[in-house]
Amino acid sequence: MGAFDQLPNEILREIVSYLDGDFQSLATCSRISHSFWKPAVSALYSNIDLNLSHSLLHASPDGQDQKSLARQKRLILSLAE
Repeated sequence: MGAFDQLPNEILREIVSYLDGDFQSLATCSRISHSFWKPAVSALYSNIDLNLSHSLLHASPDGQDQKSLARQKRLILSLAE
């Protein structure tokens, strides 16, 4: 059993709260241990913004990963149905 597994959930949530908005750190934190997974994932998905302009869906931005853009577009269109 790791040291994080012995901490109360309230302490884990408090630690994760300091990472609010730092999505990369929250994602990393979710992989530290099983104990950190739930509070980190809850923080990652606590505020989801799906407001995208129509032009963004049809844009072809330079330098962006096209596969990632295509996945995002499919997700947004499926949610709009």
